[in-house]
Amino acid sequence: FEKFIIRMRKYFDIISLEQAIQDIHNKNIIFRPRVALTFDDGLLECYTIIFPLLEKYNLKAAFFINPVSIDNQDDSFTTNFIKNNLRVNFKKKFMTWSMIKEIKEKGHVIGSHTTNHLELNALNEEILTKEIIDSKNIINSRLDINCEYFAFPFGTSNFFDKNAVEMASKTYKYSFTSGSYGKYFFNGRINIFSRRHFEINWRFRHIIYFLSKNRL
Repeated sequence: FEKFIIRMRKYFDIISLEQAIQDIHNKNIIFRPRVALTFDDGLLECYTIIFPLLEKYNLKAAFFINPVSIDNQDDSFTTNFIKNNLRVNFKKKFMTWSMIKEIKEKGHVIGSHTTNHLELNALNEEILTKEIIDSKNIINSRLDINCEYFAFPFGTSNFFDKNAVEMASKTYKYSFTSGSYGKYFFNGRINIFSRRHFEINWRFRHIIYFLSKNRL
């Protein structure tokens, strides 16, 4: 990750999520490409690896978390949550609330990634409320903040529907998807931004390729 930061800074200015939103909404003229970093799922490596290096290089980022997994050290739960909810195949642990509070106090954004990292398709209002609204309330209570940022699980529009979009838009100031890389906004909604997903172990030139395309 440190090598990634060093290489990225040769090509881009790494800015905060708040600055990126301001740049886009104000149509600010910039002379060097800018990138805002976001990290999903609240994995322990966000605290042990990513956070210290962001601090070392005086960078700010955003972390989107699922409250149900935070502070949960039960190996059986963690294994099942990663396999069934995140739908990936690795064995990792999650951050604690005290870790997230420390990250927040250093000026990084903490956002919601739903309560349980579910697909937000065809859910009834009760479950949708639990995933979108309750997750915000838990984060607010635990961190004493007003959580204004939300990231849809799995990112692309195949995994959420109109009802989820409407509830997220009413609950949060800004929401984030992935996909639609050619545009800043999802379906023209100026409070829902399209993120670009990549993995740290991709070839660096592959990452540069994804980030080099102009956006509308």
